[in-house]
Amino acid sequence: AEHGVKKGESLRFSTRDSVVVAVPVMDRPPSGIKGMVVLLTSLEDLRLISERIVRLLLITLGTAGLLVIVLSLLLAKGITKPLRILRDSIQGIAARDFSGRVNIHTGDEMEELGAAFNLMAGRLEEYDAAQQRLIQNASHELKTPLMSIQGYAEAIRDGVVEQSEVNKGLGVIIRESQRLKKLVEAVHRRNMYFMF
Repeated sequence: AEHGVKKGESLRFSTRDSVVVAVPVMDRPPSGIKGMVVLLTSLEDLRLISERIVRLLLITLGTAGLLVIVLSLLLAKGITKPLRILRDSIQGIAARDFSGRVNIHTGDEMEELGAAFNLMAGRLEEYDAAQQRLIQNASHELKTPLMSIQGYAEAIRDGVVEQSEVNKGLGVIIRESQRLKKLVEAVHRRNMYFMF
């Protein structure tokens, strides 16, 4: 091999102040080495280049890190805001305020959850109103038979009713008791209907 360099090899060495790399330029076979390309740079230049590369990498990583943090905060806010809205509305339902509805337009599962919540709140509001009407109607309907039963029972107990009228009074008590039983059963059936 010419100049101590074999085909395909490069020669590298360094001094105190610089680094040298020599690469042979090959001629078409079979001539061998035609010449050498020699690269020489000072160690100070290499150190400056390395510092610039490290500085550029640190700036790039810092910028990317800040961007990731900002995007994470925006995404977290986009997720937590609908959850806070739902939480507040659920607390309203826990306090028996069924009128609250949520307005979530995220185009994903959160929006579907909001729609399901609104449906549930609407049904609970209907159920609560029906329960109140049922209780009002039932209490009104129960007053008359209870008053009849109480009146005849007290009259029989106090001896106000003559013996010939006792059977009539007991008949009224039995009829009104049966009427009460039917009213309670009707209320129970309606209550079961509203639960579904």
